[in-house]
Amino acid sequence: YKSSFNMGKFFTFKGGVSPIVATVLLISFAVALGSVILQWLVTFDFQDKCRNVQLSLAQSDNAGLCHGGLAQNGYLNFAVKNSGARDIHGIEILLVGETGSKLIDIDDALIARGSLYEKYDKSAAYDYSTYGKIRNAVIIPKIEGDGSREVCPKNAVTADEISPCG
Repeated sequence: YKSSFNMGKFFTFKGGVSPIVATVLLISFAVALGSVILQWLVTFDFQDKCRNVQLSLAQSDNAGLCHGGLAQNGYLNFAVKNSGARDIHGIEILLVGETGSKLIDIDDALIARGSLYEKYDKSAAYDYSTYGKIRNAVIIPKIEGDGSREVCPKNAVTADEISPCG
């Protein structure tokens, strides 16, 4: 049996691919590679983890946000509503006074979507003699993410006027 294929002629063929065919192949390859990379990037979550978190001050029977007490026995009472699409797993309250600021961390606050969280037990302590009169309060939500708590400062709610508790 003798093969009709001549190896010497195969490697000495000097013809090439026409420029139009080469261009079409190159563009097809680039489009295919681009679509694979785009699909790969879509699977990653480059978005903000706090994008579905929304907290607002709520008006309840007592008051939405009020302060009371004297000197070292000051306190803050408040009610917040989770109006976002994600559960909130804690809040931080930054109280800005005339002479300083105090951060109150409430990790046990689990606020389900659409729920109201009220804290009227005077446990959010504030020392007027150290920090002065309260100028404003910033309530910052926290969420569970990847086994840890994530603070969402962009989703904070600020109260510039805090009335005395009645």
